[in-house]
Amino acid sequence: MHPYHNSHRPFLLLILFVLLTLLTALPVSADPAPPVAPLNDNFADALPLVLNTRITVQGDVSLAENEPDEVSDIDLLYCEMWHTVWYWFVPTFDGTVLLSTAGSEVFGLPHQSHIRTSLAVYTGTTLSDLTQAACGATNLSGYGELPAFEVSAGTTYFVRVGLDFQDPSSVTLKLRTMVHGGTDWDPTGMLNTGFETPPTDADWQVKNATNGDMQECGTGNAYEGMCAFKLVGGAGEATKLKQKRSWPVDQLLGYVGHRMEFSGYVYSVDPATLKFKIVLKYSDGTPATKRKASIINTAVPLWDFFKVTANFESPNVKSVKLIIQNGSPSGVTYIDRILLDYDGGYVRTLDGALLPVPAPMQ
Repeated sequence: MHPYHNSHRPFLLLILFVLLTLLTALPVSADPAPPVAPLNDNFADALPLVLNTRITVQGDVSLAENEPDEVSDIDLLYCEMWHTVWYWFVPTFDGTVLLSTAGSEVFGLPHQSHIRTSLAVYTGTTLSDLTQAACGATNLSGYGELPAFEVSAGTTYFVRVGLDFQDPSSVTLKLRTMVHGGTDWDPTGMLNTGFETPPTDADWQVKNATNGDMQECGTGNAYEGMCAFKLVGGAGEATKLKQKRSWPVDQLLGYVGHRMEFSGYVYSVDPATLKFKIVLKYSDGTPATKRKASIINTAVPLWDFFKVTANFESPNVKSVKLIIQNGSPSGVTYIDRILLDYDGGYVRTLDGALLPVPAPMQ
């Protein structure tokens, strides 16, 4: 035997021993948890649906019952869908709600093409005695939707959500619900928006009023009605009007693209610079949203429309504050018809889907 083998054998055995020790010390990775079907796969396990929310179905929807195998009522065949889940809700009001599967992502084999979704609403008490109240079959946008479904207080409604394809490869199934019937402008109830009465601390707080900053009435001085607020420019001018309103209690905003608009009309006898600001504060600790705008008006005998927009994401608005500040060294400017408009985003573009909406409820 070659001497090289004998001299290096102990060293090789030592290396092998060390490697085996390290391998046995490595943590053994557990097998991944097997996918499970959604908890509300079956009608008997329907989950309560909280209105004014967007729900993402938990669990592997592809493992849900491949309906219509589950069907035991002829009504379930009218709005055909597969891999369904169930929800229920009992409204405390008479009115309309929006139900939509917008935002769902569903793909199927073999080409991974996008597959569409559907939903339906039923009344009844058991799976065998359901009555279909509405079918939100897949629309041109690729999702199921009921833009204005009529509901009655105290009635139990079951919502069935599923796919219009039997063999999905991946699924993220979502259900959006919104209550209709709220106002879409002036949600905080702005006071004295046309200055038809003299401003008081109860509506517009006037600070640093000088040189005749005041309500002025008379023909030709107002955009609407008989009165407007007159701002007179001067050296070191810093007159400010401010109104702060609390957000209505238990009013929920939309799900994307919240926007508050502060607008009105302004008329400058001489060129003048005004600053407009809207400030939103939240109750959840989110930093306040502020939007500012400076407007330089021309000296023409016409009323000009202005608008300041504040975009925000948090639904937990606590208060809204509107500020108008005069910084002109000279001239006279009138303001009138102040408005506050809330735009809840996409859902407001649907027929009858006005925001804000009433409080969340089951």
